[in-house]
Amino acid sequence: MSHQVSIDLVTKLPNGDFALTLVEQGPWDERATNREVERLQDRLFDCLEVVCSGALFQRYPEAKMAGSVVIRLHCYDTPSERCQRLFEAFEAHARSSASSGDAPTKMDIVFEFQAKSLISTS
Repeated sequence: MSHQVSIDLVTKLPNGDFALTLVEQGPWDERATNREVERLQDRLFDCLEVVCSGALFQRYPEAKMAGSVVIRLHCYDTPSERCQRLFEAFEAHARSSASSGDAPTKMDIVFEFQAKSLISTS
């Protein structure tokens, strides 16, 4: 991998799986939302590339023993519907690439999305 990839948290889960967590925090300026969504899309595909290229296993050799790798996206105070649609499209693309044999790794990848607000409304 020739560029820096921003993954906020890499954890080994109690069941032995490895989770790669991306955290997005808003609020995003309305005028910048398209740019922020494109940046998020790049982060998601970079994360997938870390798994598929084997870079995850070079950095964390114990991840080779994991049953699955979980790609998590946690969004806080972002346009949640838009982020969720992006994540669902990303997941569909990743799954179709894996089933067509385009993905170099045979690791099972699980996808998790979460959106919450940290801003108090009271």
